[in-house]
Amino acid sequence: MIAKIALGNIRRSLKDYTVYFVTLLFGVAVFYAFNSITSQSLLAEIDAKGSLNIISITDTMMGIFSLAVAFVLGFLIVYANRFLIRRRKKEFGIYITLGMSPGKVTAIVLLETSLVGLVSLVLGLLLGIALSQGLSFVTALMFNMTMSDYIFVFSWDALIATLINFLVIYLVVALFNGITVNAYNLVDLLHGEEKSERVSVHNVGLSLLGFAASIVILFFAYQDLAENGLQYIDSQFIRATVLMLIGSFLFFWSLSGFALTLLRRCKRIYYQGLSLFTLRQLSSKINTTFISLWVVCVMLFFSLTTFSIGMGLVEFFTADIDEAAPYDASLVAMIDTTLYGSNTKVGATEWEKFYEDRSRHIEQIVPEDYQAGEAFDWSMLAYYSSLGEKWDDLVRSAAQVDIYEAPMSYQVLTDQVPDALKPDFEVDTSNLYISLLSLSQLNDLAALTGKPEMNLNADQYLILNNFEAVRELAESLITADAALDISGTTLHPTGIVDDVKIATSSMQDDSMLIVVPDQIITNLRDMGALPTTSYLNIMYAVPNEEGDVMLRDLVLSALNANSDFDGGNVSTIYNAAPEDLGNDVVAEGDNITYRSFGRWPLTSTRSSFAMRSQSNGLRMLITYLAIYIGLVLLIATATLLAIQQLSETTDSLKRYRLLSHLGCERRKLNRSLLIQTLVYFLAPLSLAICHTACAISTISNSLFSLLAIDPSMAMGAAALFTLVIYGGYLLVTYFTSRNIVKGSLKAA
Repeated sequence: MIAKIALGNIRRSLKDYTVYFVTLLFGVAVFYAFNSITSQSLLAEIDAKGSLNIISITDTMMGIFSLAVAFVLGFLIVYANRFLIRRRKKEFGIYITLGMSPGKVTAIVLLETSLVGLVSLVLGLLLGIALSQGLSFVTALMFNMTMSDYIFVFSWDALIATLINFLVIYLVVALFNGITVNAYNLVDLLHGEEKSERVSVHNVGLSLLGFAASIVILFFAYQDLAENGLQYIDSQFIRATVLMLIGSFLFFWSLSGFALTLLRRCKRIYYQGLSLFTLRQLSSKINTTFISLWVVCVMLFFSLTTFSIGMGLVEFFTADIDEAAPYDASLVAMIDTTLYGSNTKVGATEWEKFYEDRSRHIEQIVPEDYQAGEAFDWSMLAYYSSLGEKWDDLVRSAAQVDIYEAPMSYQVLTDQVPDALKPDFEVDTSNLYISLLSLSQLNDLAALTGKPEMNLNADQYLILNNFEAVRELAESLITADAALDISGTTLHPTGIVDDVKIATSSMQDDSMLIVVPDQIITNLRDMGALPTTSYLNIMYAVPNEEGDVMLRDLVLSALNANSDFDGGNVSTIYNAAPEDLGNDVVAEGDNITYRSFGRWPLTSTRSSFAMRSQSNGLRMLITYLAIYIGLVLLIATATLLAIQQLSETTDSLKRYRLLSHLGCERRKLNRSLLIQTLVYFLAPLSLAICHTACAISTISNSLFSLLAIDPSMAMGAAALFTLVIYGGYLLVTYFTSRNIVKGSLKAA
């Protein structure tokens, strides 16, 4: 009997509350699909080929955010059940009146919850498995790969995680429903339809005061957020967050009283048609559910900002990968650098002492590297060319660029820029030492990728800069004709180079490198200057993937016995005293691991294939996380509002029937329902959009503008995302409410 009653109730619930059950299905499906991403066979293939452990990173991040997602879905399901139980109070009261014990009523509720959970779990998993296969094709598009060898993949890990999370959620829901039913007495159950769930009606004056206070508090929250720039989680950021939460709470707490007072003054609107009825319905509902509206607003804010900022970061990390990785591979050699520079101009004697001290330091700390560098005149090209066939078989063409550091900072240049020409943002250049490279080596790099040759006079310099964050600063140096005195030779700027990369990397990150005539570098070498960083850029004579394998073999043959290569970086053990090595060391018995710079002629390698894999991996990770979090929060908020609005419609059926008996046209009732649904859905969305606009504007000014990121496309995508999902739920809620009222009027 209990099972029969439970099954009958489920059938009725599925018909009346389709939104709720569909949301459960999508919750399970989305949870499984995104937790199964790392099981894709395509990712395993990419992970095996590239140097970036995409699977591990993605799996970790998905696991972390899935905990938050599980909490959100759990809150949604428990909260929605509260309304379902409240609507069925009279039904439970009739059961008890007919002789059924409260324990059996509770058993019916528990059985219903279990059956609904089981059905939604099974169907959701089937949908999630299908969705996960679709994500494989999306991943293939991100990595520009084909799915010719498609393999169906089922993730046991994702299944177990989904089962555990949702079984816990359903267990909590079942216990909550059982406790709730037992807590009601028979009178409350039998008169459940006549009792509305209300909080005390707020005093009008107090509501007006609360609304004004909410606006003021939100103003100060936005101001704190703008000053913080969303760059640091400090006391100001925490204060802004707390103020935003308090201000939003007060906004919804006082909204109905404020709106009621405002519309009362507009008598033509207040007394027109069903405006009075509609306003009273909304006022009662908002007074009852202002806490949930506050929660929905906060969740919508996180959904919109996560999606918008996430898509903006995707653009930054992946937009210029072709320009950022123009060479098939780059070999990097960095030698310890200890700078003793000054912000003021120095004479030739000080320059010579600077380079002499530095050379002695390198020879003392890394004698093996120093001797190898001296033997090949610090030419990585000469060193690797000497390896014979391994080099000749791999390399079609190559070019080296050496970076030298001058014993003075960029402040000697920025101090020459008038205040009127200085960028809007402040850059501390006092500790950024000037980096120099020769014109001939820059032209060698340009020739490697088919770019035209550049020229300089003996008293000129170029600025190599493709990093948008400091482009305005570079332009200000050109406009101010900032002179640079290098060991007695004065140079003036002549332009900016932004289409040549000094090495393959994951983004356009070459900033403020000073290109000088070859004679300047020759003079520095005569003083004993050594390159602080050298880049050997090569173009393969073989396909990229094959070339990366051959490059690894080449590198391993070039390393000495006390070095290790992990596919991208070199670590070296040096026998030296810790006091001689400074802070960038780790003692391991009698040995010292020198972590900062590795060794010459190799510290690390960067391959175009690896950089593209890294870029695509970041695109995949950020995109999936943004969609995952945004989708779940958006579905959760829309479902919560839909359930509440449908419950309110059901509770108010007597009022709609009374209005119909009094001669009110059905189209006016439908219009009232539409207005109620629109206001109920758009009120939290509007405030969430205000919060999101403030956050996006702040991060645009503090970060996106420096990185040359245009957030408009990301915001447009977020708007479309919201329109489709949130707007879809709004329409479904309205049409379902209209059908409920229509059915009630027909029955009457």
